[in-house]
Amino acid sequence: MTFRPPLLAATVLLAAACAAGEPRETDPRITSLTVGIPRDSVLRILGSGATGDSMANVYRREVYLLNGKMTEILFYSPAGLKEGQGPAAAESTLRPVILSDGLVVGWGWATFDSIARLHDIRARVR
Repeated sequence: MTFRPPLLAATVLLAAACAAGEPRETDPRITSLTVGIPRDSVLRILGSGATGDSMANVYRREVYLLNGKMTEILFYSPAGLKEGQGPAAAESTLRPVILSDGLVVGWGWATFDSIARLHDIRARVR
């Protein structure tokens, strides 16, 4: 029997290879993320400086069941916008953070696009 990494982990590795073409991330909240940190730490990092909102700076969240694992995508808004509250944010201004079973597996549009293609997730136009 051979060892095969989980499909989502393989997707993240593929996305990391593709990310070389993306502009270098400069947002300090995103650059503070690391693969494997738990959801509560992610929310603390993304919402640093905000009070009274458990999902501060998260524009929207999407949840999927992929390969038997809960996959959550948090769309971080550097401007602190929320979907349905005020003007809509351009998708290109958001930063997706992808979690599987409550742990970060990656972030950025390259990672999101790889997972979306693999699982036929219909992304909004950005």
